Amino acid sequence: MQVRVLIMGAGFSGLTLAHELRKRNFEVTIVDQAMAVGGLLQTQQTAHQLAETGASGFFLTDNLAKLLQELQVPLLEQLPEASKKYIYRNRLRRFPLGFFETLQFIFKSVPRLVLKTPLHARPQETVHDWALRNFPRAAVQYLIEPFFQGIHAGDLKQMQANLVLEHFFKRTKAKTKRRYVAPQRGMSEFLEILTKRLIKDGVEFQLGRNVSNDSGLADLQREFRCDLTVLATSLKAAENLLPQGSVTRATIGKCKMVGMVKMNIAFDLTTQRLPGFGILIPRDQKLKTLGILANTHIFADRGLSYNESWLIGGALGPEVQIFNQQGLINLVQTERKRILGDAGKIQEVLIARWPQALPQYDHHLAKLHQFIRVDQVSPQPEFKDLFFAGNYLRGIGLSQSYDYNLTLAEHLENLRSQK
Repeated sequence: MQVRVLIMGAGFSGLTLAHELRKRNFEVTIVDQAMAVGGLLQTQQTAHQLAETGASGFFLTDNLAKLLQELQVPLLEQLPEASKKYIYRNRLRRFPLGFFETLQFIFKSVPRLVLKTPLHARPQETVHDWALRNFPRAAVQYLIEPFFQGIHAGDLKQMQANLVLEHFFKRTKAKTKRRYVAPQRGMSEFLEILTKRLIKDGVEFQLGRNVSNDSGLADLQREFRCDLTVLATSLKAAENLLPQGSVTRATIGKCKMVGMVKMNIAFDLTTQRLPGFGILIPRDQKLKTLGILANTHIFADRGLSYNESWLIGGALGPEVQIFNQQGLINLVQTERKRILGDAGKIQEVLIARWPQALPQYDHHLAKLHQFIRVDQVSPQPEFKDLFFAGNYLRGIGLSQSYDYNLTLAEHLENLRSQK
């Protein structure tokens, strides 16, 4: 039986879902208001640097490794010097805890980890409260919080532990060694290869289609005679696609989004370099920067200049969204001077502003998950044959989004067989 699927969104989630559906012989149409595919993933190549507006690479899982091999994406392995990672606590440190703080960590936390005492979150417990229950305060402040803020950019006192920690607790033994890789010419190379495969396989692309009114989605469903629809957009874009007055739209409307600014900066080669992979910055250091990546030290062939990526803002620093370019440059040079002792001689700055980049994994999102039945990967109750995909369902990372898409594609295949 031939089933047509309309996918709204040509970002990572939409494209990879389309690939999985075509492998299962679904007819697929992808619609996006942008004129180019990729969403948050875009690569800018200049004489000074290869800059990524979103993720710079992939943390390999079994499923993701299989996809990249299937598409024959040429990959770069992480450089040896990238093995070193730092926390900034008044200075750069490989391990940020002092002697007595380390003893506290050993006595409170290590036995639980060695004995495999369950660390599962309690119902409605925040990540902050979960961490304090399982680890000493200093370990929470200088290890746990910087780690999760570097991933989610959220407020740990609002983030729901069950949502954030789910995939950590459910990890199974992997066949693929977990490592960080990137396409040779940047993430856009992955997008180009995947898009060409989709076109070859008969996927129809409708780019530059502005669909934001109440009847727009219904009109598209009729135009393309689709049987199923998947909203593979950002959370707020999904809200705008749904009719006014719907419960689903109202539920999404309560969810909060976290804004980010990513600055890709090329420095003169005489600039003091950040050692290793990068730095995470605890909030008590009173800096607006969440983390810094030393792109030159992570992958080869990332430009003629020494370049870094600065991740700024997040839930606890929303004001950076209104900074102009010079204001952001001044901020980076001031904070770089404090962290590395050198403001750096800047040659080029490329700024990506994402005012609604990431969902806040809080109790509002937890209620949305319950309402749209994320755990069952089933059609949500208000609209027949409507599904969701994206970074607000099973985790922020690309690997989690892809794993969810595999589950969704299998579910849609089962639905088809029942008709």
